[in-house]
Amino acid sequence: MKVFKFCKKYILQYKTQTLIYVFLGCLLSILSIATPYISGKFIDNLITGGSLQKIYMFCILFACISLGRVIFSYISNIIGAKLKTLMSYELNAYMLNHIKKLPLSYFNNVNAVYLNQRVNMDANSLISFVLTSIVDILYNLITVIGVSVLIFEINIKLFISIIVLICIYFISYKAFKKTLYKKGMNFKENQGEFFSKLNEQLFQVRFLKINSLEDRLGEKLDNSFVKFFKSVMGYQRISYFFSSFDSIIMALAQISLFFMGGIEVFYGRITIGVFTIIINYFSIALNSVRYFFNLGKSYQDNLIAYDRMLDILKIPQQSNGTEVIETIGNINVENLTFNYGSKNIFENVNLKFCKNNIYCMMGKNGIGKSTLVNIIMGLFVNEYKGRILYNNLDIDKLDMVSVRKNLYGVSEQEPILINDTIYNNIILGVDTNKDEEIKILMEVLNLGKYIESLPLKMNTIVNEDCSNLSGGEKQKLSILRTLLKDPDILILDEPTSALDHDTKINLINYLKSIKEKKIIIVITHDDCIKNEADHVWDFNKCLNEICS
Repeated sequence: MKVFKFCKKYILQYKTQTLIYVFLGCLLSILSIATPYISGKFIDNLITGGSLQKIYMFCILFACISLGRVIFSYISNIIGAKLKTLMSYELNAYMLNHIKKLPLSYFNNVNAVYLNQRVNMDANSLISFVLTSIVDILYNLITVIGVSVLIFEINIKLFISIIVLICIYFISYKAFKKTLYKKGMNFKENQGEFFSKLNEQLFQVRFLKINSLEDRLGEKLDNSFVKFFKSVMGYQRISYFFSSFDSIIMALAQISLFFMGGIEVFYGRITIGVFTIIINYFSIALNSVRYFFNLGKSYQDNLIAYDRMLDILKIPQQSNGTEVIETIGNINVENLTFNYGSKNIFENVNLKFCKNNIYCMMGKNGIGKSTLVNIIMGLFVNEYKGRILYNNLDIDKLDMVSVRKNLYGVSEQEPILINDTIYNNIILGVDTNKDEEIKILMEVLNLGKYIESLPLKMNTIVNEDCSNLSGGEKQKLSILRTLLKDPDILILDEPTSALDHDTKINLINYLKSIKEKKIIIVITHDDCIKNEADHVWDFNKCLNEICS
């Protein structure tokens, strides 16, 4: 089955522990089959006036089996929990790694909270189902076969009733499976959307309060809940109907057992002890058959998770070349044409970037400055017409992941800092120790006094939403991190928007001092940078005319 095949590599990754987990499951199955048989023999021993020594023997045997089941169950549960956690993480990491390599345009219409929650829920559900099913299928298969053989030996009529019961369950599952899948898929999709709306309610609390948007977002949540509620009720109705049908079959089976078994005891064809064994075994067999019936429902639920994960995995990753370059001397953009949806952003644009130059990009918001930078950085591969050359090598042939990692440094307009110490934020992306360089750059950006004023200095934790930092401090830390990387290409997006005058002058002078071995691109509205740049490109005008 494709769900199990999909998870095969994670099972093989932990095959030794999985085999131990399966072995313990089989052992527990055998012990569960043995218990009713011993119980029946014990009752017969009491009725026929067995010796006190046999009573002691039965009690010791019961104690050993019970203790064994407790110990083996404990070990099995611990191994099972460990395997589920490890495998779920591996599958989550695999999915997220694929998603991170998708084209940037994929994320334009995707809710990140919904996507993350969807992947996490589906991965955990799938691994838990597969791992549990491997053991439970063997456990219940051994139980059904073992119990059926024993009942066949005791009474063939009851054996036939078990076979009939299995057929009824199989036919019932075939009748229900399509509806279960359809309702389950609708439920999971609406559940993910609803939880993303829940997260939205508290995502930017300060923004909500400033703009008094509590009621507006509350309305959006209500609308999302209506859809979610309908899907919940639709799914629960079919689930409860499925369960109710199962209960009816079980009740009829038990009535049949009491009727046929009672007649056999009445005519003396079986003893009370044997009938007790049959009742217990029939109950065990019934539960095992019910397991396979409910396994069908669980499989449909997890088939939904599998299909949703497959939908993501079918999306092609952004293509990336294999050729690695050690440095960037120049970048040529030839006849670049790019559309964002139906909107034309660039038409046959030609540009050239060389070291020892500061390029200033100016223009109104949304005109394409950041888009151009993203295209040059290889974030829109195969989504434009024209050519981009690095050192006269086509971008399609280059390993742009390596280029961005080693040769690019980017400070964004909205600085991104992680929930970690200030120091770890600064060295993010830097592999070598650069404490001396950090001190120099802290002086350039006037960060030294601020850091020293903090009780934990560089070990101060940046809050998840950076609420313990001002806009200027965030920007300075972002710029420091970018400069510390010492890349061939520096891209600074509105670097002075939150800086004080002295720091701005220091930054401009520093950029001029390092430009000889770098290509520096600054997106800005600041005239101070414009006046010091080697090239100024005003995107409000025809880009080709300006760049020529």
